[in-house]
Amino acid sequence: MDRRKLGNFFVRISLAIVFLVAGLGKVVYKAAVPSIDRVITFLPAETSSLVLGGVELLIALLLILGLWTRVAGWAAAILLACFLIAGSVLGMFVAAGLLKDIALLGAALYLGLVGARSFAIDARMPKE
Repeated sequence: MDRRKLGNFFVRISLAIVFLVAGLGKVVYKAAVPSIDRVITFLPAETSSLVLGGVELLIALLLILGLWTRVAGWAAAILLACFLIAGSVLGMFVAAGLLKDIALLGAALYLGLVGARSFAIDARMPKE
């Protein structure tokens, strides 16, 4: 197996695990999201947490399956960029542990640009 394909697989699964854990924390375990009510002001805090968790779980599922990987990668990149911007604006960049999100943003951008290369539904679908 080509090393690039294997590397692509590990990046995809690693990012999926991060989004899966974050989404489960919000949806199943009702983990508190710091200052979400200050970022998403048009929904109640609990609803905002459930919506955000649902989006994170959907991204994780798509990445694990390798289905619409480029779309999931771009969605993850947009979400992570929003986290970084909101954390910076609210002055809680370091307190919220957003430094790791820079690396996750890089992984999401990579998947958004190249998509899945192996062990994915996308890799098995006919090319246009």
